[in-house]
Amino acid sequence: AGKNKVGPSLYAVYGRKAGTAQGYQLYRGLKTADWTWDEKTLDAYLVDPPAYTKSKTGQTGSMVFMLKDKQEREDVIAYLKTLK
Repeated sequence: AGKNKVGPSLYAVYGRKAGTAQGYQLYRGLKTADWTWDEKTLDAYLVDPPAYTKSKTGQTGSMVFMLKDKQEREDVIAYLKTLK
C-alpha cells in the first residue's frame, strides 16, 4: 500500500479517480483524467491502455501491457477490488 515504483501503487485503485495515486507524479496521459476506476473503466482500459487513455484525454499513457482475454481482465479486476 502506498509504495509507488515503476507506476503508481494499485492499492485501493478500485473506486479511485484515475491519475490521483498519492505521491505519484509521473502520470502521462492521466493528468487530466475525469473518470473513476470501476469494473467498466478498468475492463476497457486493460484491453488497450494507450488507446483508451488517448480516447479519453487526447494523450497516450505509459502503460503498454494489454489483456485481450476477457477472463484474465475479470480476474485482474477482481484482485484489484480486494486491495483495500
